[in-house]
Amino acid sequence: SLLYSVGEAFGFEIKTPWNELTAEQHEVLLHGSKEPIPIQADSRYRKSQTYVRPFEGILPILERQLRDASGESVRQKLEKYLELVPCQSCHGLRLRPEALAVRVGPYAIHELTSVSVADSLARIEALMGVGAHEGAQPLLSSRQIQIGDLVLREIRMRLKFLLDVGLDYLSLDRPAMTLSGGEAQRIRLATQIGAGLTGVLYVLDEPSIGLLIGLQRERVKEGPAGIRTFALIALGGYLTGWLGLSFGGSAVFGGILFLAAILVTGNFLDARKNSDHGGGATTEIAALIVFSIGIYLADTDNERAPAVLFAGVTALLLYYKTPLHQFVRGLGPEDVRAIMQFVLITLVVLPVLPNRVFGPFDVFNPFKAWLMVVLIVGIGLGGYLAYRIAGARVGTLLSGVLGGLVSSTATTVSASRFARSDERRLTAAALIILLASAISVVRILVEVAVVNPRNVFETGLPLAVFLVIFLLLTLLLYRRRSAEVLHLDPPANPAGLRSAVLFGLLYVIVLFAVAAAREYLGSAGLFAIAVISGLTDVDAITLSTAGLVNSGSLDPSTGWRVILVAALSNLVFKGGIVAATGGSTLLRRILPVYVAAFLSGIGILLLWP
Repeated sequence: SLLYSVGEAFGFEIKTPWNELTAEQHEVLLHGSKEPIPIQADSRYRKSQTYVRPFEGILPILERQLRDASGESVRQKLEKYLELVPCQSCHGLRLRPEALAVRVGPYAIHELTSVSVADSLARIEALMGVGAHEGAQPLLSSRQIQIGDLVLREIRMRLKFLLDVGLDYLSLDRPAMTLSGGEAQRIRLATQIGAGLTGVLYVLDEPSIGLLIGLQRERVKEGPAGIRTFALIALGGYLTGWLGLSFGGSAVFGGILFLAAILVTGNFLDARKNSDHGGGATTEIAALIVFSIGIYLADTDNERAPAVLFAGVTALLLYYKTPLHQFVRGLGPEDVRAIMQFVLITLVVLPVLPNRVFGPFDVFNPFKAWLMVVLIVGIGLGGYLAYRIAGARVGTLLSGVLGGLVSSTATTVSASRFARSDERRLTAAALIILLASAISVVRILVEVAVVNPRNVFETGLPLAVFLVIFLLLTLLLYRRRSAEVLHLDPPANPAGLRSAVLFGLLYVIVLFAVAAAREYLGSAGLFAIAVISGLTDVDAITLSTAGLVNSGSLDPSTGWRVILVAALSNLVFKGGIVAATGGSTLLRRILPVYVAAFLSGIGILLLWP
């Protein structure tokens, strides 16, 4: 629609061949227009809008996208449109004449950077009389070596780092945009080695991926393949992929069959030598993955990121075998049922819903509405499984934290009932309630960040300040508590289909209510809806408001205020639950913190710019 609008303004159609356009039209398309033109913006979710502004131009747009690119893959795609043109003054040496006149021994600076790393290292060592030139007469005098000793040693060390990671063929003046993904990774690795950093893992290309996974297999002594075998499998996959590019898919199919035959034979021989040989196929599957990654990397047009991702995930799955098995053994029938219900909600229901807008106000998209259900159920399920796995280890603090993730309202009801039945644990019950209420704000922040990542700082910062104040007030109660511990009953399964449908309906109702209030009543209507919705569920109003802010239909400053009003309304509702369920004694314990948190929220609403 952008180019269509430009064509409308300057008298051409977007289907017109380039050589039929005038010089003025060429200039406008490439470099933009000085005068504003009407530009029509189309959207599949809202009505078309027309605004007036100058056209930026294709080249400035590409330059801006290259400058602001956040990912390596995006940058590489845009760099394909760049052309390297040597400077007429320095002829591509990228140094001023004064710098080119400086010589180190017999060499000018460009004579050390224009040759390969291996040749550059040899010349530096010849200047110093070390390495391969040990015993020979240095090209520099003893005084010159003494002056430049630290610099020369540092240059030699960094060149050796590049040599050690297999980049001896590169020249130091080679443009970064011409490097392959593997070469760029190796340069970063050499930089980290030179900086002496530890705790950094770099997954490079084919042999390195094989070495990484083979290291884990060699360490646990499982399967017929170890560190060297996996490195060779990766190289074999790369060779097979390279042959497949030249001779077609039959070469790849033959390579896979050959690998399968090798693995079967290795397993057979291992089983004959070792009677305790297990029947698992983990090593064989890992070998096929490494082989497939090698095939994928053979095509230089493919992105490196998916290969690194698959290699890293495979290595982690192999390494964390014992914790994963312990996790599965710790799951009960209810836990497995919760996971399967989440699979039903996510992988069965979600894909079949239409991804388009229905109804008034252009706000109801069934796919996106159910996606919000998946988000809320997923957060609750994570807290629920953590609660179940921790079991008896769940004490007062963990009960409040996990309860806030699953359902702060349900946790408030449960803790209030315990406090009424056993007044000796009033402080612990109050702490759980306050922690759950505070952690529910963390849940709100996660929802805002997921739904509205563009304005997360503007909308999330005041909510984060409210969270910090709430937690500090809760900490004051924690410092005064006795040694009492309160173990709550595990929360209900949050992944039930019935509860998911009910939340979906509530979300849609709130979504329409917020859109209608914004359309007919303005900000006052939004805040009224926030107060009402906060009495039942903060998630629905949070998600609907964040969605409107993300789409540009609502100002971010109004959006976070609506969410905070809903959170304060929910705080009042929980205070009512405590009074009705836990009694006046428990209410007196939490009321000072609730009142202070409520007043701080009001202060943020009124004083935040």
